[in-house]
Amino acid sequence: MHRLLVSAAIAAGFAAGLAAQTITLPAAAAGVEGSGSNNFPWGYTGTAFPGLHIQTIYDSSNLTSQGIVGRILITRIRWRCNGGAAPLGGTFAQSTISMGTAAVDYLAASTTYASNQGADFGVVYQGPITVAAASASTPGAWYVDVPLTTPFCYDPTTGNDLIIDTDHATAGNWSGAGSATNDTSSSLASRVYASSLYPAANGVDFGSNPVVELTYVTATGTTLTTPPNFVSNNSGGSGGCIYFTLNVLAPNGISISTIDINTLSPASTSLSGKVYLHRSISDWNLLSGNNNLSRDWNVIGMLTGTAAGPNLPSAMAVHNFTNSIDLPPGSYLLAIGGGNFANAYTNGNGINQNAFDCNVMFQGGKAANTVFDSSLFNPRVLNGTFHYALPGSLVSRSPSIDPTCAVNGNGCGGAATHVRENFTAVNTFDIAGTDLFLTSGGFAPLAQTAITAPFSANLGLSDDSSTPFFPLGFHLTLGNDVYDRISICSNGYIRLDAISSGTDFSPSDSEFFGQGARLCPYWDDLDPSAGGTVHCDITAGQAVITYNQVFLFGTATPVTFQVVITPNSVLYRYDPASAWPAGPALALVGYANGVTEAANAQVNFTAGPTAALTGAGNLVLLCDQAPGIGVPFQMTLANNGSIGAVLAQFGPANLGALLPAPFAAGCRQYVNNGAVSLGISFSQVTPFSVNVPNSFVWLGLPFGCQGFSLGNGSTFLSSNGLTGTVGSF
Repeated sequence: MHRLLVSAAIAAGFAAGLAAQTITLPAAAAGVEGSGSNNFPWGYTGTAFPGLHIQTIYDSSNLTSQGIVGRILITRIRWRCNGGAAPLGGTFAQSTISMGTAAVDYLAASTTYASNQGADFGVVYQGPITVAAASASTPGAWYVDVPLTTPFCYDPTTGNDLIIDTDHATAGNWSGAGSATNDTSSSLASRVYASSLYPAANGVDFGSNPVVELTYVTATGTTLTTPPNFVSNNSGGSGGCIYFTLNVLAPNGISISTIDINTLSPASTSLSGKVYLHRSISDWNLLSGNNNLSRDWNVIGMLTGTAAGPNLPSAMAVHNFTNSIDLPPGSYLLAIGGGNFANAYTNGNGINQNAFDCNVMFQGGKAANTVFDSSLFNPRVLNGTFHYALPGSLVSRSPSIDPTCAVNGNGCGGAATHVRENFTAVNTFDIAGTDLFLTSGGFAPLAQTAITAPFSANLGLSDDSSTPFFPLGFHLTLGNDVYDRISICSNGYIRLDAISSGTDFSPSDSEFFGQGARLCPYWDDLDPSAGGTVHCDITAGQAVITYNQVFLFGTATPVTFQVVITPNSVLYRYDPASAWPAGPALALVGYANGVTEAANAQVNFTAGPTAALTGAGNLVLLCDQAPGIGVPFQMTLANNGSIGAVLAQFGPANLGALLPAPFAAGCRQYVNNGAVSLGISFSQVTPFSVNVPNSFVWLGLPFGCQGFSLGNGSTFLSSNGLTGTVGSF
């Protein structure tokens, strides 16, 4: 059994929002007084026994004989006091209630509790138990009422019996005016009890089985409608999102083929939108402006349909590789929106925010007027119905259908540019009170400016780790080199190309000159897992990377520095209050364009500006926009010193075959011989594009592209390869 812990108020809200029903166990006691009474579990308030552990096994026929014909989700249990008793009320401070499918028939119950319990046995409530005061009646009053914090799914049609288990200590546990004996029945149930021998069982009894009432909802359908039932009282902006959590309980997962939504669109309007999956969190309560950025979400399905009109369900079909949102057991934060409609939703009030059956639970939620908006409205509840199937085998989670653009290998033909200063015990770190400003004209020391506070979430880097490459959203031009993506390393440097995938913690000249293009604001052995955080804030035309109070490895010494990247410059900032080490550890500060060369002389940044950046990097093909349905695949050929071209093919770029020397020494071919030309370039930087039709049949299709250049007229140069996979924006 898969469980989700929810509050008692929410559990009550579940039952209130669905067609809840009740059933009495044993069946012979339904509507009539039971055949006996017993103090266990809630009538005994003394301390002679160290505790009470009562495990009652109810025969499955108690449910099937009362019309239960499939799985039910039990959300609440009530116990009945003996007829004629008048409990005065009180509280057991702590008790544990568990449920499960029995591993044995009730007639074969064992005094070894665990032997009776099936694989799904587990805690459904833990906390205080209130005994309500009640007047005498026959049958007796329902005097103990427990909404389950973990609803339990049970199917009596399997023939396996049902366990309800209570366990609590006695000393100091009870307070109140007085309880009363439990109504019991001797019909089709057994009771394993521990009292004087607690926690070991005293024995098994077939005549004193507590009379209980179960509140449940049926779980036979494969649709789930959220509690507002398409009665909205609020709405968002066109293109906005509604956010919610789905907890999948079905053992093989679910496959959602259609989602009915409520929109403000007039009837007969064509609708389109998307289903987003959050990459790192599953609880809608944790969604904030800091983790609601484009990089936090994947598109896992497109939606199309026709509006039925406001406050009516508009059916939206799912389009992706399987034409269904496939979710294995687990919890997922999802969003619906990003389309041509405005969501009509309902303000949450605590009892209209949750819905569930035995297969899936819905919890909601929040809303925003644009897809990745920092202003979130809370609580807001999706007006929706999920139409799903139960797969015959475990499903795999729907993959992202986001447009992607992957870099294959590297280009060739460049000239090296390396500028750095090594700091040691001899050459101490003397730039802590200075900014370093890098442009095509080289490095220049500037008056210190304040480090700005990051607004994005911690990247979560561990010791000697790095992020995947991700786009800047603009081109960074330094000298004759152009970059469009970065990878942030925990050890104080930022990779600009994929020549090296390492996370080296020991800066050296040989590695600096031979391991690819990188910005080195403070390359040293740093360990953010021991202390500190690393952030990347990307806005229009600017990326700010902050190493905030990051510990030097093996120490409790924190350092803080920041990198500000714009299209034509890079700024290094250093916190003068940080305890910058004087040695013997080595730190390196500088910039390399990724073309290997022998070591050159280092500079002294505080002495004044360095020389201009003169080298031209390898021929590079930059990804400006990944391909989408109806959205072109856009790229830029850069560092071209002669006549160049870009070739494209259906299918991904390949691993790269070495081209023949001497005309293309060290260069590789990443596309096939049948690739076609997208055009000719006569300038250093030239844009190219591949148009993609607006049709779902193109979803998932990869394009492979590579740039070529004649170099200096006697050589043939090649760029890295690009693989763009068509997705949905």
